[in-house]
Amino acid sequence: MYCPTTGRGLVIETDQPTIVLYTSNFLEGNTAWGKPCVNHQALCLETQKPADAIHHPAFPSIVLRPGETYRHVTRHLFKSGEPSTWDEDTNCSWE
Repeated sequence: MYCPTTGRGLVIETDQPTIVLYTSNFLEGNTAWGKPCVNHQALCLETQKPADAIHHPAFPSIVLRPGETYRHVTRHLFKSGEPSTWDEDTNCSWE
């Protein structure tokens, strides 16, 4: 994600196959700072397994059985400047 006006960007690296984007379409009321909420003023990026995976055998399993541990890794890298200047050494090694 990159904003050419400010030169700020965000790179998300994850071991999950899906990123869900929430765009705050139906905000009402006030923020924690007492200012009115505005639709599309915020976004949320959630890394996860595919939605509805339980109904698609070819998708990764989303079932967590007793005694199993669930763990996943997501890394948010905040960048500045033109994306062409961002270093390439941002790949995670998943252990």
